[in-house]
Amino acid sequence: MPRVRGRKTDRGLIQPDVYERAFLDISVRHISLRAAAKSHGICHVTLLRYCRRAENSREKTRPPGYRSHTKVFSVDQERKLEAYIKRAADIYFGLSPKELFLGFTRGTLRNS
Repeated sequence: MPRVRGRKTDRGLIQPDVYERAFLDISVRHISLRAAAKSHGICHVTLLRYCRRAENSREKTRPPGYRSHTKVFSVDQERKLEAYIKRAADIYFGLSPKELFLGFTRGTLRNS
């Protein structure tokens, strides 16, 4: 039976819309930062960082927490590649790992 690793932190578990609502409470309703963080159940320091980014950029900011930094393909490209691999496997009775690696390297070289 595999061992299930227990989480040590709650980082990355809070939904991004919670930060957006807390930011609106601060900017529109003029509630203090700590009071807004406490009412929404989030860390006040993380909310402060989110507010600074939102005020500086004036566009959609990245939500706090974990995010993947090693993405090669976008979600749409992954779906297209998956469909291509399945189709090619049906036509050619499977693809070799070398041919699949060729598709991966092409995607990394394009960097799109």
